[in-house]
Amino acid sequence: MLLRESLDLTDSCSVLLSKGAADSAKVLTRSLFELFLSVRYLCKADTKQRSYAYMVSSILDDIKYNKSLLKDYSKKMTK
Repeated sequence: MLLRESLDLTDSCSVLLSKGAADSAKVLTRSLFELFLSVRYLCKADTKQRSYAYMVSSILDDIKYNKSLLKDYSKKMTK
């Protein structure tokens, strides 16, 4: 999951840099660095437990985001 995300970020940075959008690429580079730190933390000790905790927190964050998105969408539909 993290490898796929890092590859997506790297690909996005390369596209932005080739188009000359260096400022946007800086933001993605920071995200890539934070992802690197996350992977480093996961691999340090208790890898299995930390990996499960990361997956659960990622799924919970996705659920919260989707709930807020649906709430905003339903407000727009009722108007």
